[in-house]
Order: sequence, then structure tokens, then C-alpha cells
Amino acid sequence: MVKGTKYLFDIFKVFGLATMSMTDCTKKNNFKNRKMFSYSYHGIIYNGVLICFLIIAGIYKMYYIRDKLIDQSRMSEVIDVFGNFIIYAVSVVLLSKYMISQTLAVRIGNNLYSINLVLKRFNLKYKNQYMIMHYKLVLLFDITIWLGVIIIGSFSDCTFIAAILTYIPNFIINCLVIQYVVIIIFIYGEAKALNNQLRKYVDRAFSNTLLYQFRRPVLSVHYYLPENNEIILLQKSCLSIYEVSNNVSKFYSLSILICIVKLFFSIILNTYFFLKPSIFGKSMITSTMNHVWSISWLTLDTFSLCILTQYITMTVNEIKKTGDIVHQILRHSTSLGVIKQLNNFSLHLLHKNIQFTAMDMFSLDCTLLHSIVGSITTYLVILIQFQENSSEKHKP
Repeated sequence: MVKGTKYLFDIFKVFGLATMSMTDCTKKNNFKNRKMFSYSYHGIIYNGVLICFLIIAGIYKMYYIRDKLIDQSRMSEVIDVFGNFIIYAVSVVLLSKYMISQTLAVRIGNNLYSINLVLKRFNLKYKNQYMIMHYKLVLLFDITIWLGVIIIGSFSDCTFIAAILTYIPNFIINCLVIQYVVIIIFIYGEAKALNNQLRKYVDRAFSNTLLYQFRRPVLSVHYYLPENNEIILLQKSCLSIYEVSNNVSKFYSLSILICIVKLFFSIILNTYFFLKPSIFGKSMITSTMNHVWSISWLTLDTFSLCILTQYITMTVNEIKKTGDIVHQILRHSTSLGVIKQLNNFSLHLLHKNIQFTAMDMFSLDCTLLHSIVGSITTYLVILIQFQENSSEKHKP
């Protein structure tokens, strides 16, 4: 698990999405050799160099599009230039965000690792296996789609340099979405592990109630019910999950907003190029491989949007289950100390709310997909109407 995290961290660092450093630190507590994140000036300098490269590459790419555009339609030229401008602008803003907000990123990384260390006390081995399975699935699908995009792109009309200049900013944007999803999966795994541990206490409390009903007080109450220190530990872990979730939402709020804007326009444009031959005739196809290339980009953008909204919905629903489980334990508890601590736990949860948003404009759950589908349909109709008007003007 630690090695996998280190590999992912290195990949994110290459694309400028991890400006902090990852080091081994020893604390004077029960945990030794803790893997911690710390502030790094080298990461800021590296991102500054990447930003300069992206600005130069973006300017070159837009001039390249104007000179080498095969389709001489003014509408297609505007769409291509505008699409590439969005991609490079989003990439520059993302890298700048990591330079400015590195302190918050370090705090989030350290808090996530601390929560993981605390829950390790309960020997929840299945937790790591569950998270690793989801990590592998997400990365496998993402890498497979990227390989398809690159292989198909090599057979298209796009030159090698133009293809590289297209891949780099899209790699950065896709890596940010994957990074967000990886952190959300981690939070989901921690919340699920905490809830599973609490469910064990529900079963014990229920068994203890049955013993009292049948007047068989053979076993100790403490065997069936959690000790107060265990409840306190789980309560602190739960509150830490709420806190780190809010920090994650705050840190990625602007970044994920502009990423969704990019994905939104990218899906519209690739869907438009995919449907254009069916609507205006096969003569609108510049190349079969270019047509297939648009489909591969559409698949990548749709996949990024779907996994983001799906895992956020799963995580929010899992975190909300904690309150119900605590009340189930309360209904069957008989120890006054445990009841007092659980009431305190429940009171804290009552004042907590978890929500992942994009600058508080909209929630990043599955309802976002419904809104985007409706909006894409509307804008596609507008683009098709503009294309029809443009084609009529160019007729002799």
C-alpha cells in the first residue's frame, strides 16, 4: 500500500500535481517511521518551469491549428482554437493552484495518513485490500483508454509534435481528476472501515441485550460492548474524516470546477465532430481515423466525469451511515459510560455535514451527470445550427 502510494505520488509530481515532498518522519508517540508530507520550494520552482513550457506550447499549438487546419470552415477553425485554448488555460491554472495552496495540500496528506494509522489499531486488513482493488480498476481503465487514444492518434492526420502538444495538457487535467478520485476512494475506504467496526459493536450490544432479557448474565458487559477509549478513538477518527473531507473539497474546489468546464466543452466538441458526418453527410469526414480519434477522446472525458461523480456519491452516502450505526448501538447499550460517550458522539455528528462541491456552485455527485447531459444536448443543437448557417454562406 505504501509503495503504491509512493509510485502514484511520483507520477503526480512529474505532472506538477504534487509540489510537496514525501519523507519519513519519526514522532514521539506510538507510531514510528511515519510517512509524512512536507513543504517543498523545489516543487514550486518545477511547477513554474512547467507553466512557462505550457504557455509557449499553447501559443505554438494555436498558430499551428490556424495554418494546418484541413477543414477550411470558419466555424471549425474557431472551435479548434477555442478548444485548445481552454485545455492549456486550465492546465496553467491547475499548476498555479498547486503552487499557491501547497500548505493545505500538505495538511490534507498528513491528516489522511494519520487517520489510516489510527484505524490500523483495529486490524482492518480488508480495508487496504478493498481500496487497492478500486485503485487498480480506476487506473487500469484510465491507462487502457489512454493507450487507445495514443495508438489511434498515431494513425490520424495529426503530426507527432501536434499530438504531443495535445497529450501533455490533457495528461495534466486527467491526472488531477484521477488524483481527486484516488483521495476520495481513500476517504471512502476509511469511512467504510470505521462503519464496519461500529457494526461489530451493534452485534455485541444486541447480544448483550438478549442475555439480559433471558437473565443469563454469564458474560461480562465489557466483552460485548466497546470500551470508552475505543469509542473515543473511533469518534476522533470519524471527526477527522469529516475535517479532511471538507479540506479536500476546499482544496480541489476551484481546480475541479475548471476541470469540469473543460470536460464539459470537450465532450460537446468531440460529440459534435462525431455526429457531424451523420448530420451533414460523409463528405464532412476529413479522415476515418480522425473520426475514431474523436470517439476515443470522448470516451476518456466521459470516463473521467463518471468515476468522479460515482465515487463522490458513494463516499458521501457511506459517511452519512455513521450516525445511523451509532444510534443502533445506543438502542441496545446498557453501560452508562458507553451510552454517555455515544450520546456525545451522536451530538457531534448532528452538527457535521459533508458535501463535495465546486466552489459551492454545485455538488459533485451523480446529479451533476444529469445536468451535464441536458446542457450538452442544448449546446449541440446550437452548434449544429451554426454549422448549417456557415455551410450555406460558403455555397457558391
